[in-house]
Amino acid sequence: MYIASLTTSNRADWIKDISVLSTEDNSGIDITSATIVVSVRDPEGDNRGYQRLYGSTSDGIITFPDPTDTSKFRWTFPRASMAALPAGDYDMGITIEIDGVTTQAAAGKLYIIDGVVP
Repeated sequence: MYIASLTTSNRADWIKDISVLSTEDNSGIDITSATIVVSVRDPEGDNRGYQRLYGSTSDGIITFPDPTDTSKFRWTFPRASMAALPAGDYDMGITIEIDGVTTQAAAGKLYIIDGVVP
């Protein structure tokens, strides 16, 4: 599992490419048949656990952008979704399910900065 620490703006599309590599030999793992989920939630306070962003391969937020690289996926959260997030830090996680086995690929923090522009 990767311990994530990502930063993005709440005034732009959030587009992120991720490659899934074998820990044994650093080769790419074919994930084109996988179900991938990314989730961002409030970490504390009255809204602890409230899901702020959610995307998966089934809703089109997560796609496979390069047919020649079967180990890469991309998520795209549009600016409208990002604008709903106040600046601050959030919990995030990514799971990958292949052949009925779910792996926690990453978990950690997402830091949202105020993008300043209207």
